[in-house]
Amino acid sequence: MLNDVIAQTLLYGVFYGLLASSFSIVYRATNVFNFAQGELVMLGGMLTAQFLVSIHGNVLIAGALALVGVAAIGLLTDAAAIRPVQRRDPQSHMWVISTLAVSLLIGDIAGKYWDTDPRFTNPPLGLSTRGDWPLGLSQYAVAMMVFIVLILIGIDLFDRSRWGRATLAVAENREAAMLRGIRPQLVGRLALIGGSVVGGLAGLLISPILYASIALGPMMLIKGFMAAGIGGIGNPRGGLIGGLLIALAEAVTATYFSPGYQSVITFALLLAVLMVRPQGLMSTAGAVRV
Repeated sequence: MLNDVIAQTLLYGVFYGLLASSFSIVYRATNVFNFAQGELVMLGGMLTAQFLVSIHGNVLIAGALALVGVAAIGLLTDAAAIRPVQRRDPQSHMWVISTLAVSLLIGDIAGKYWDTDPRFTNPPLGLSTRGDWPLGLSQYAVAMMVFIVLILIGIDLFDRSRWGRATLAVAENREAAMLRGIRPQLVGRLALIGGSVVGGLAGLLISPILYASIALGPMMLIKGFMAAGIGGIGNPRGGLIGGLLIALAEAVTATYFSPGYQSVITFALLLAVLMVRPQGLMSTAGAVRV
């Protein structure tokens, strides 16, 4: 039982951390929480499955095409739901409604184009478990976790680069960043592309395990939001911590109690953390050096 808890915690924890990072990439550059992000994750898996059937190609080609499509939809979301709101009133929070509307629109169109049947995408590595692998995990599960950790490390290294500091500067003070020659609109647009690609990649990576489905969007939105909220929205490291805590709560509840209580326990965990640290576990108040 303990091995099952550890395996599930690690597998889903790093995945939830990747979801949280996709939200944080967008939020840090725009101060916008994109409520269409969950549907972009869903599209990452569904488009990959569709391209696998349509072009009879391998999963790598299908995945690359899917990420291009998800990035394009992320740009359309920026142009239609985020930039017009910020242009009219930079302090407005109407992006909550506009991005939620985009989420509902994507979900509705996906429901008319695809049926509700889950779709399986065959990964390049095996899904069967082996006793000599750590915790009985499959080759694909181990490779996926390693790959996600490398992505998260890459995001952390990006924060220390020139473009990363420009992103943090825009998030801290948009007007001051403009005076330093930084173009907030360009930074925000690139962040939307990056966040969309990371979200689509999350959907692509998890689809061999959870199966791609049009019903994944709302669940991915909730899990990503919870992981980001617990760890600290805008903090990728915090998102990973939040993801691991959520996965641990789910694994312990499912193993020792009942899977039916998973949602109750995870939401209770979120509320408990936010009551003690409303900014999240890894967020720090005060001045930020950029």
